[in-house]
This record gives sequence, structure tokens and C-alpha cells, in this order.
Amino acid sequence: MPKLIPFSPAQQRLLERFERAGGVVEFFLCQSTTPHLIESHREAVRLAFLELGDHNERWAQQVAQVRQIPRCRLPNIHDEAAAIDRLNPKTITVEQFLGNRYDLARRELIVDGKRDYPNCFFYAHAEPKPANILPRIDGGISDGLAYAMSSPPYRLDETPEEVDRMLQSMLHGLLNDLADDPLLLSWPTDWCNYFDAGNEWWGSFLWSVGVPAWQQIVVMAASSTD
Repeated sequence: MPKLIPFSPAQQRLLERFERAGGVVEFFLCQSTTPHLIESHREAVRLAFLELGDHNERWAQQVAQVRQIPRCRLPNIHDEAAAIDRLNPKTITVEQFLGNRYDLARRELIVDGKRDYPNCFFYAHAEPKPANILPRIDGGISDGLAYAMSSPPYRLDETPEEVDRMLQSMLHGLLNDLADDPLLLSWPTDWCNYFDAGNEWWGSFLWSVGVPAWQQIVVMAASSTD
């Protein structure tokens, strides 16, 4: 059975940098001798959401104490362990997992042009100018890990180049560059109130990724709004 384990110091530094920049994707790591089995991924998702509930409770207690308000006035992440048993995940490809904000052939993030070039897209390391505008890939809302990591409701406090380097570091340091044909699962996001915020407009995401060489499963969840 999978068990939740801490990230390595190097992995933890990556995640802390991402959080400081304003990232909203949350990561959980499980040890598993069977990262190729869907049921192992299901158990990893269950453990991740138990941990999410614990995080939420600690946050709520701290806020209640600082604001001097009853704990019951702050939200809970509902215990939905039974719902996880009923979920039907979808097996996805590497391309689907990374999404259309990532050019797999170039191994480079695609970013929007922000204020100077609204509704335009560029490679992360390209100069934002008319000659470098890419064909429009979406209407501002997308899916896939590249979108979820690089385009939260409040923009990341990093340059596009640094965001791309951060993404590459995470793919390498957390997911072993998606090597060895890993099992990639996309899970429904309509079963827990954790996803309510993202379902308003930005998006809600839940993936699990097997890392065969390390006998690990990484769970990633994201749900946010402005």
C-alpha cells in the first residue's frame, strides 16, 4: 500500500520557491511499489486529501486565533474518503498531462503576453514582440500542468523564463522527467468542496503520476479563484 512520505530537501526547496512565487498547485508524495496500478494511485489520492484536510484545519485554527473568531466560521475540506472509491480516473498521455501551454518538442513553456500583448502567446524564452507571436492556443483558460503552474488567477511573481526553469526543475526533480512510460491519471474534480473555488472559472485539477524508477506516486491538486 502507498504511504505518504516527505519530499527530499532539494524537492522541498523547489516547492517552497514555487509557493513564494504565488503558485497554487499542491504536491503530495507517496512511496509505492506498484506505481503502475490505478488502485495504488487511488490510495495515494486518498492520503493526499487526508493531508489537505489536516493542512486546512491547522490553517483555520491559526486564523481563528489571530482574528479571535469561532473556528466554525471558517471553511472545512469535507471528508470525502468514500467518494474517492467511486471516482473513475482517466488515463492520459504526457501531452495531455502537460497541456497546450507546453511545447513538448521544444520542451518549453508557452506563456500569454500579459498587458503588452493581450490574448497573444509566446515561448517563455522568446522576446515578446509581434514577430514571435504564436498561433492562439486558447481563450485564456486552459488545462494541463503547464497552465496550472504558470497561470494562476494572480500572476506568478517571476519572469516567464524563470517560470519555465521552475517547471523544468519540477518535471526533473519531482517526476523524473516523466520517464519509463509512467501511469498518468486525471481525476474528476466534482466530488469535494476543495474544488469549488476553481470550478467558478479558473479551473480545478487533480492528477496522479507514477514514477517507476523511484517507486513513487506524486499527487497534484489545484483549485483557485480571484
